[in-house]
Amino acid sequence: MKLRDHRGVLPVALFAVALVAVCLWYGYHDLIFQPPQSIHQWRQSDGASLALNYYQHNLGFLRPHTHNLTSDQGTSSACAPSEWPLLYWSVSCFYDLLGPDDSIYRIFNTLLFLMGLFFLFRWVYSIVEDAVWSLSVTLLLFSSPVVAYYGNNYLSDSAALAFSFAGWYFFSQYLFRRGSKYWPVALFALSACLKPGALISPLIIAALLLYPLVVGRRGIDLSNPLHLRNSWPLLLVPLAPVPWIAYANWYNRVHDCSYFSTTVFPIWDYTLEEIADYLLHMVRLWGDQYFHPASLAILALAFAWVLWPGSKSGGIWRNACLWGVLGCTSYCMLQFQALADHDYYVLNLFVLPVLVMIAFLNSIRLHHPGIYSSSAIKVAVAGFVLFNLDHAAKSLDFRYNGWPNDRDANAAYASAISALRAEGVTEHDTIISLPDKSHASLYLLNCKGWTLYTDARFNRGDPIPYNQDSAGIRRSVDRGARYLFVLGQDYLETTGYLRSFTTRLVARDGEWFLFDLTDGPANFQLPQMEPTFVYHCDAENLAPDGVHFLDPVSGTAFEHANLRTDSLSKSGDYSVLLTNERPFGMTLRTPVAPGGERVRIEVWRKAGSCEEAIPIVAVPAKAVYENRARVIREEDGWQLLRLECRLDGAATGEVLELYLYNPGSGPAWFDDLSIFRYWSGEAGR
Repeated sequence: MKLRDHRGVLPVALFAVALVAVCLWYGYHDLIFQPPQSIHQWRQSDGASLALNYYQHNLGFLRPHTHNLTSDQGTSSACAPSEWPLLYWSVSCFYDLLGPDDSIYRIFNTLLFLMGLFFLFRWVYSIVEDAVWSLSVTLLLFSSPVVAYYGNNYLSDSAALAFSFAGWYFFSQYLFRRGSKYWPVALFALSACLKPGALISPLIIAALLLYPLVVGRRGIDLSNPLHLRNSWPLLLVPLAPVPWIAYANWYNRVHDCSYFSTTVFPIWDYTLEEIADYLLHMVRLWGDQYFHPASLAILALAFAWVLWPGSKSGGIWRNACLWGVLGCTSYCMLQFQALADHDYYVLNLFVLPVLVMIAFLNSIRLHHPGIYSSSAIKVAVAGFVLFNLDHAAKSLDFRYNGWPNDRDANAAYASAISALRAEGVTEHDTIISLPDKSHASLYLLNCKGWTLYTDARFNRGDPIPYNQDSAGIRRSVDRGARYLFVLGQDYLETTGYLRSFTTRLVARDGEWFLFDLTDGPANFQLPQMEPTFVYHCDAENLAPDGVHFLDPVSGTAFEHANLRTDSLSKSGDYSVLLTNERPFGMTLRTPVAPGGERVRIEVWRKAGSCEEAIPIVAVPAKAVYENRARVIREEDGWQLLRLECRLDGAATGEVLELYLYNPGSGPAWFDDLSIFRYWSGEAGR
């Protein structure tokens, strides 16, 4: 079971068969035909948008544009990402040859990633000289749900990781087989250009080269590849992304663009309480998405073994692990806030677990050959790898088929784009797309324009909201908006400021509507929607039993009055304080109306409260849990949240639960809850 034929095809064949099997297990053959969707659909769409704009508008390499018109005071789409746009421009070249299609982007990026896994396998194999162990390391890396998800996707991070692995392979060849030093230089430079975070690898190597000089060690033989006289070109690699970063900053500054981040969000900008909240948020949201907890434990034990003097794990790979820990820690401290909600920011840090596994296996190979060559242990490890691959496959299924992926919205956009083209709306027309708060819908509809996006200016200036009131819509019209696209009949009918802009219907199908924003005869009028029932809970009034809040107008009782506090309030003297230990508040239970109904909840949440705390509409008997609330206004240090949903007739008579919920670690204060119920059955007419 040793398979040590280094020059033969058997190890490569084993790798190829295993890789194809895992790709089929993950469903890559189906996913390559899918547009951007699910977790970080927004950033996926940005990458796809850059490529499509290069192609559609015949842009030069130095003139990147997207679909969102949020540059130049909301009039242009010029914006440069922090990475060299090599991937996006390359995809546009394929579009020139084959025509634009999402599958071309996915296939190209997936092939780059799989190439990286091939070089990872060859790198590990060149060190540990065993195909089974090399394949186990490669597949364990591939069993990370984050790696598996973005390996078949639209982000350049996976391609950067792939070229990093290729760079490490050729660096290993340079060290031990006198290969060319220029291959690792070129590949590490390319990876850093694709994503500056990939600098972690060349910086580890720079530390390996420079540390002996810093501590005064002069004993390295001139013939040693690590001697600075031989390896100095490797020190130039970190300069590779600098020209583009400088250019992107200039380009974005000229176009008044703060869309793509070309900055850092360091840990020292936050209080200890905020840091603790962010860390807990990361663990809860992404903890098992980096690796299965069992794999994290194994990696921690392997690293402890490498550090233990008795393991005799000295040498370059142990040192690389130590510098890798320092580098990854520094990166996480610099990009601390971004890591909270962006799982892909860690992709290029996955060189560290590989270095740990290489150092560990090399130590076992040299000092415990009996254990290293044991067939029983290899079988057990193979089972462990399969267990982790199953974890990744289930995570992928959840990401694409669970709640993170709004399949209904994706289907609506897919049907809308052909209808828009049939109505004469082209990629040269500008639209307002609501209620999208990202810019994914603009790419999916292939129209430039605006959404409900708020430009936060990297939290270093006054935010710029788009289309969040009638004045915002009017500003977009003045900037050239020709059409208004609205997804969701409930949203359309309950968003009052849209009424004067929705009189000229061009097309509709199911849940989406397209309106002409130019002057002309009206052909559509929104129905006047009056709520059937309205309930209010301001935390001021208690029921006679003392355990319920009371709406004095409707006589409705709300549960959890024991959570009332006088520490903060939006109005009056009281609010409710929800914590992780007492997460539910202001709960109302009532039957769903005959024929179904529409529900709108509005509630004030104290700014700075745990952002995971939100209102919920639930019908447990039908497994309905709606939680997609949005901030519609800020006032006096409070945020007004709105949640809207429709319950169909199948839920008639079931228990409807309306409540506030805080699943996060930090506290959340709520006040002035309002519930509006619009009955859609005959009982509500």
